[in-house]
Amino acid sequence: MTSDFDSLEDLQTPALVIDLDCVRENVEAMRLRLGGDIGRWQPHIKTAKVPEVFTILLEAG
Repeated sequence: MTSDFDSLEDLQTPALVIDLDCVRENVEAMRLRLGGDIGRWQPHIKTAKVPEVFTILLEAG
């Protein structure tokens, strides 16, 4: 489930908040560290359980 919120006061807690732009940047940084061989990277399984993050990982290769 995804939703947008305007301020922290609008956020119902507990909540998992993920900045997908940061995730994309981090995935790209890891890809570069691995010399472009993203197949060498084994992300934590709980991370890959988030559908939006899983999609980003798939798109990265």
